[in-house]
Order: sequence, then structure tokens, then C-alpha cells
Amino acid sequence: MTPLVGPVVLLLSLLSLFHTADCFSLPGGGECGLSGLTYGGRLHVPELVRSTNQWDRRKIFVFQKNGRDRFGMRGFGGRGRIVVTRSESCHDAQSAEFCPMEENEPVPCMDTSIPCSIDLGPPAQPPQYTDRSPLRASNVSPGGLTISRPVWNETEDTGTGRVDSWICSILQEGGVVQNSTVEGTKHSHDINLPPGTTFSVRVALISEGGELSPFTDWQSFTIPCEAPDEQTLRLNSTSKHKGSVKLIANWNYAPQSGPCAVVTETVHFMQLDKDGCSREQSGDLRNDSSVFEVPSKREMKSKGQNANSNFEVTVTLITLTGQSFSFSRQYRTMMIAPYGIPVVRREVLGRGRKSFSWTEFQCGQRNSDEDIEYEYEMEVKGDVWRNDTVVEPSVLLESIPKGMWTFRVRAVTSLGHSEWGEASN
Repeated sequence: MTPLVGPVVLLLSLLSLFHTADCFSLPGGGECGLSGLTYGGRLHVPELVRSTNQWDRRKIFVFQKNGRDRFGMRGFGGRGRIVVTRSESCHDAQSAEFCPMEENEPVPCMDTSIPCSIDLGPPAQPPQYTDRSPLRASNVSPGGLTISRPVWNETEDTGTGRVDSWICSILQEGGVVQNSTVEGTKHSHDINLPPGTTFSVRVALISEGGELSPFTDWQSFTIPCEAPDEQTLRLNSTSKHKGSVKLIANWNYAPQSGPCAVVTETVHFMQLDKDGCSREQSGDLRNDSSVFEVPSKREMKSKGQNANSNFEVTVTLITLTGQSFSFSRQYRTMMIAPYGIPVVRREVLGRGRKSFSWTEFQCGQRNSDEDIEYEYEMEVKGDVWRNDTVVEPSVLLESIPKGMWTFRVRAVTSLGHSEWGEASN
């Protein structure tokens, strides 16, 4: 039994009162006559330093409560007992009255004790937590987190004795509870659990007498998951319909299991420039999103997107725990031929002399960074009289032959041309 630290003189004086020839009987019988050792509901146990000198070992008093040894603790209530024990070994005649001798060789003393009951006064008051603020989590990572307890009030929370330590109780799925005792001077406790683990935590104070305060309310926390490895995102575009493109995204990642398994994939397309040309993040921008349940083909096709435009494509992976991970890429869609129908206006300036103008193609109709030209064609009496290209959206024609005529125009780049505008005649 572990000896106690304390004043030697007090112990020896008490031993001299209770010692008899057989070393084990105490005055007062079962009550031991030790009532004088208690006052104000507190027990003061005589203690003795266990000397490193083996000749100086002596009997000690140990107080027991609820079947547990309580060394030098205060604040007990109810009934307990005092146990008197011998030293573990003795050597010389100086110790003969406590331990038998045999040829000066070490002989273990009999491990004998005499229990006796003692009234400890009114029950001790357990500590209380006056600060009921939530527990705080810090250093959160896939490897675990740190729980910080509320600070206790030294005057209001101590109960009958001072606060000695605190319990951090962890409740996991399936009702498994893990309790850890933390030194009172520490305000935090590290919790290491696998990524994706959801658990609840509560804490309680422990007084020096072993009394427990009420627990705080359960609070839930989740250890975060690791981001999936091997994330890839490939983008391309195609055009099978005039005036728009199909934007295609293909993605991949390394699968995870357990609570960190990905269950939902969300893909979002966002156009970053206006009408494919102005490069401004404003105006009527195109957006498109789709949600896929896992397993999926890990491919999304978004039709009707603007050609020659900047897009940002974002893939978001959502795990079973609700945690999300995103990765994205920017991409510029392919250039295609201009698209649209010019609206022609005509002005007659005199016999055989006419001026034609038409609506200029805007950025979204050009579909490329190339310079745009306008091809016009005039037929007279069913035959092509003039076919040419101009840069400006107008042309002046002179010496037009007499007869029925038609005039039309279209936009042209090296990638192709738009439809002919409605003929003017």
C-alpha cells in the first residue's frame, strides 16, 4: 500500500497511543477511538514520509471510503474506515516491535490491517459548473481536434473541497463511452479519432475528495475527412449547331470509404465574360449546374453555351458526413463562325445609285476574335451583278442597271459565315 507524505512526529505520537504488544489492536474497538481526528466534516489523516532508509519504515494510517483508498483527501461525508498497516519489510532490532526478526535477514511483515469505522460528518458538497458556455473545438484536422472546457469559478465551483481534475467523456456511435481524466491545471484535451467520426463530448469537475459535478450537456463534433486524392478535371467544347457550343466536363478522383465516402457530385458552369467578348464579369452571364448521385459517369455536357467565352467549371464532392470538397478549372470555349441575320436598310440616292446599310454584328454574334467582314450580293434580272466584301456595315452602289434587283448580306470570317440576311428588292 502506498505510504503517505506528511509529518512524522504526529504519526508517531498517534501510533504510541494505539500500539499494543500485538501491533494490531486499537483502543475503542471497532470505532478505533479516532473521532478526534475529524472536525467540520473534514478528515485529517496522519501521514508519514516513506524513507529511503529501509530501517525507518513504520506503520501508517490509511483512510478508506467506498472501497477506495483516500490518501490525505478532505471533504468526505458519510461513513468511512481507518486502516492500520505494517511496513512491508524490517531488518534490525530497532524494528523488532513491529516486525519479527530472523538472523538479521529481511522478513516480510504480515500484511494485516484492522478496519475501524469513523463518522465523517455531513456529506460533502460536489463541485458545480457555473459557466455553462459551450465547449470549444480547435486544431481541427483529419487527425483529430482539441476540446477546451469552460473556466471554472474558484469560489463558486469548488463545492466542499478544491477542484482537482476534470473528466472528458466521449460518446461515439453505438453508445460507446470513453472517459479521460485530465489534470485540473489543463484547460484542454486532445481527441484523436478516425476521419469522418461524429461523436459527442461532455465534461464534469472532480473535487479533491473524489466528488463529481453534474456533467455539461452533450455537444456533437465531427472529425473532418481528408480531401479525395487524384482530382482531375478535363474540359473541351464542340459545336454541331450554328451559333453555340457544347461544353463538356470530365472529372475523376480516388474513392474513399466509410463516412468519408463521396455520395453526391455537383458540377457548376459559370461564364466569366459578357457575350463572349467584353471580358467583363457583368451582364447576362450563363450558368448551368447539375447534381449527380454516386456512382456516376463523371461527365457533364452543357449545351447552348457561348462560343469564344471564358468559363469556370467547379466540381463539388459531398461526403456521407455532409462535408464538401471542390476543385475547378477555367476554360475558353472554341471559336466558331459568326451567327445571325443582318437587317438591311436601303436608301435611294438617285437613278442607278443606291446606299445599303445593315446591323453590325455584336460580340456575341462574332463567336471569335477574328476580324469580321461582310459579304454582299446584288442580283439584277436574276443574274449576279455585284458580289464583294467590305469591313464597314454599309456600301454605296452606283451605275446599277435597270431592272428588278435584290440585295442581301452576311457576316464572314475564316471560320465560316452567317446566314444571308433577308433580301431587299
